[in-house]
Amino acid sequence: MCGIAGGIALIGEPRLEAGVIQKMCKTLEHRGPDGFGYVSSPHNQINVTVPEHTIIENNRPFQLGHRRLSIIDLSASANQPMIDKSQRYAIVFNGEIYNHAELRVELQAKGVEFNTSHSDTEVLLNGLILEGKEFLQKINGMFAFCFADLREDYFLFARDRLGIKPFYYSIINDVFYFGSEVRALRTVVDFDTTISHEALFDFMVFSSVKAPKTIFKQTFKLSPGNIIEINQGFLTDQIPYWDLKHTIKRNSSFEQEKEELLNQFDRAAQRRMIADVEVGVLLSGGVDSTANLGMLSRHSNKPISAFSIGFENTSGYSNEFEYAQLAANQFKADYHEIKLTYDDYLEDLLNQMSHQDLPIADAASTPIFRMAELARRNGIKVLLGGEGSDEILIGYNYWSHASRYQKLLKGSKGKAKLFSYLHELPKVKNRRKVYKTWYDKTKQGYTHFTGGAEIRSIELARSLLSPDVQNELKDYNPLDQIQSVYNDFMSSGDFDYFDWMTYLDLSHRLPEMLLARLDRMMMAASVEGRVPFLDHKLVEFCFSMPNEYKFKDGIEKYILKKSFEGIIPEQILYRPKIGFIVPLNNIVLSQADQLNQRLDVVNAEFNLFAPDVSLANTSDGLQNYNLVNFSIWAEGLIESNHY
Repeated sequence: MCGIAGGIALIGEPRLEAGVIQKMCKTLEHRGPDGFGYVSSPHNQINVTVPEHTIIENNRPFQLGHRRLSIIDLSASANQPMIDKSQRYAIVFNGEIYNHAELRVELQAKGVEFNTSHSDTEVLLNGLILEGKEFLQKINGMFAFCFADLREDYFLFARDRLGIKPFYYSIINDVFYFGSEVRALRTVVDFDTTISHEALFDFMVFSSVKAPKTIFKQTFKLSPGNIIEINQGFLTDQIPYWDLKHTIKRNSSFEQEKEELLNQFDRAAQRRMIADVEVGVLLSGGVDSTANLGMLSRHSNKPISAFSIGFENTSGYSNEFEYAQLAANQFKADYHEIKLTYDDYLEDLLNQMSHQDLPIADAASTPIFRMAELARRNGIKVLLGGEGSDEILIGYNYWSHASRYQKLLKGSKGKAKLFSYLHELPKVKNRRKVYKTWYDKTKQGYTHFTGGAEIRSIELARSLLSPDVQNELKDYNPLDQIQSVYNDFMSSGDFDYFDWMTYLDLSHRLPEMLLARLDRMMMAASVEGRVPFLDHKLVEFCFSMPNEYKFKDGIEKYILKKSFEGIIPEQILYRPKIGFIVPLNNIVLSQADQLNQRLDVVNAEFNLFAPDVSLANTSDGLQNYNLVNFSIWAEGLIESNHY
């Protein structure tokens, strides 16, 4: 796990800033406190006396930098940038290749000689040298990297299939700059901090910004499962090398699938134990985190360190400590917990916002940093999270409502049945409001489910924007980008609506929110986050199985729970899903005056929101949090720009 950065000159009149790689990598020190190195062409000599600096003959100006967090092969021989002995090829790589041992054997059989004992970086480098980008199909892992063939003047950039590892880029003065976080790009002279109004609109609707866009107008994300190439100075568009919709559906028996699911998850968990440092677990007391703990404990000869967090002394709020402790006791874990107050949370939100790098409207971000920080103090450099389970195994109860809605809509007398269904819905949690929003979207010709992170209707989100921004975006609808994905997906196979919800949340909400928060907040504490449920083989397996195995008798993740019977305590296995709940409304409204002042400061600078926007206008803490998160982040942007 590391941080990568670099710049490559393109066709035109490139001005590659001398020494920029040092500045870029300095901002990523938290991602890699264990080592630093960079490589450049002779056109960009920085200081040849620096041991970490290597110069390679190449006609194209370039700089590649790396910050290392040592996890696999702790020796200096595994440092990066890694360059082959011919000095033709180089790589900077962020992530882990979990099947590197098997791939090493395969490459050795083809005549490849290795200089390290078990570096996954060297396996990746030699695999790409031998097989080119086709080698991506063999990799099991999480990754973002830049691979260079300097003789051919060729650069390859790739991001893992599910978007676990980040990759950002921007073209500045005809130079392609990239980095693991946008903060690295912002060190480049002439970096454009113009906020994209389209992206802001997306953020207010979906709580995230879908790749390739970012909140900055001229900065982009490499989409999950995609590559970019620079060949002879020419930059390609993003090209997919993997897409879940190409997965072939199967029709095996429930018992066969149940057994195979447990085996697949066991293999995925074992792979994520591969490390030369100690591995721990984020433990909520839910099924997913307990499954992680159970599998790790099965294959460990010592107690697994487990970390839990929640709020104390809060009225109307129920934390999950009881279940986390139950899980820890079941598997004899070394258990640690953190109890927060409202003041703790707000202080963390203000102090740790910079760790997010970009706005992430997920209230669990700062608590994750707390747990990662505690883990690091206890000597843990790797933590497993449960992200992805709900997406691949139908773990959200509102998905069943969305599926039923779709069936009613398509049936005869669908509208009448639909209205009857709406009136029967419980009044709690704004369920009727959600369904009314869905119905309005279908009347406009859109699919009603446009993402699990959607918290505002288009109309409400638009009303929060300033008149100037509204006028600029009068012809823009954030739903259009989702609709195009929906049309392409549904036309590419015999899919049902559960398939669509799985596909969309895996490609949108998961990488843009859940995985973004996991990566940024853990790496802020120099801790690597791993996610067994997002082993791509497991993801493909779950997508290919019949959906009625995943959701049955009103039970979400039915097959997972049946697979873990006798392993996970029943009190955990079949309790209602809670997730990590932050009492946002109480926290936000308790400090509404202070937070509104920050919102006013941001609005005075950027004129993004309507003059009457206030956190007191709604009792919905989740909707407020978008405004809170963005305004605190943007205030930091103002301060840095003015500095």
